[in-house]
Amino acid sequence: MAASGQRFYEDEEAEQILRMAASISSPVGQLSRERLLETAAELGISPEAVETAERQFHAEKSERDLEVQFQAHARSEFYAHLTTYLLVNAFLLFVNLRTSPGHPWVLWSLLGWGSGLAGHAVTVFFKGSRGYDDNFERWRLRHEGKAPLSSTKSPRGLYVGIHVGKRGDRRSLKR
Repeated sequence: MAASGQRFYEDEEAEQILRMAASISSPVGQLSRERLLETAAELGISPEAVETAERQFHAEKSERDLEVQFQAHARSEFYAHLTTYLLVNAFLLFVNLRTSPGHPWVLWSLLGWGSGLAGHAVTVFFKGSRGYDDNFERWRLRHEGKAPLSSTKSPRGLYVGIHVGKRGDRRSLKR
């Protein structure tokens, strides 16, 4: 508090207070665009700046929503992979114990497939990893309709997939 009795707020504090005041004054908890522009004008913010901020806000919200959808999809695929791994390897363990208990050949399946499963886990649960980012970009392109659903990217960066087109079309294999 200043010597003159005037109170000062940090930007974040002022923003929180204004948000609370807006939610209290609006019975539904929503602020009309017209009221948003009026409030911005009172704060000395131009309508152009508000429109730019709106576009940026909607773009960022759309990006966050897409990422949430991707995460749900990727986790679903991972848990299906994990379930398959557990069921198949439980069966193989059973077969191994019944047929040749002294020779644990099932370990090769457990370790080999398990390393692939671990790699899959990294690409699903570790945001910012190269695998996560690559999978998100591929999913985004398919989701936006910019890449064929059947295409896969090879390690050398070549897209290989099936092109569904007119009969006799020679572009059935893309490289």
